[in-house]
Amino acid sequence: MNYRKEFFVVAMIFVLQITHFSSLNLRQKNKRHEDSADQCYRQPLNFTVTKVNKGNFTCKGLISTWSCRGYCETYEVR
Repeated sequence: MNYRKEFFVVAMIFVLQITHFSSLNLRQKNKRHEDSADQCYRQPLNFTVTKVNKGNFTCKGLISTWSCRGYCETYEVR
């Protein structure tokens, strides 16, 4: 009976750690999205922002292409 109790406790700790790390990972991904959206505003070179679907955009620059979120229309930044 004691073994079952210990196993249950260890399993719960394991599950809690997994959910903790996955939520941290999710926060870092969201941070990256925010950074790339800022990049769309700060990019000094000419580039266009093309609408992909509701709230998601791809920014094509001279150097790289990255994903932007939260813009409502297609526009060009000079």
